[in-house]
Amino acid sequence: MIGNQLGANLAVIYAGLVLFGLAYNALVGWLEARKYQEGYVSDLVAVGVALTIVPFVSLSGMYPAWQIVAMIAGGFIASGTPMMLGARIRHAKARKHDQTALLAE
Repeated sequence: MIGNQLGANLAVIYAGLVLFGLAYNALVGWLEARKYQEGYVSDLVAVGVALTIVPFVSLSGMYPAWQIVAMIAGGFIASGTPMMLGARIRHAKARKHDQTALLAE
């Protein structure tokens, strides 16, 4: 029963973190397009890390530390994957734009 409840809780947490990652990626993309993130990337990372860890606070003390660490690692995969893919897509678009501009000169 406890294992099933943990699995259900983790499914909700991970799904929420994927949604957070998608929304945060959209926000970061919007900030980058307007150059608002320049000089504040570390702040964006710190906020993302903090918001990824928060859902696991309620589970601390219920499970051994190594399990909490494994759960948090899964959380970073869930929230970080949309960010990593979004960064690569934005970089590829910017690079293509720069290359097109160079060829036009």
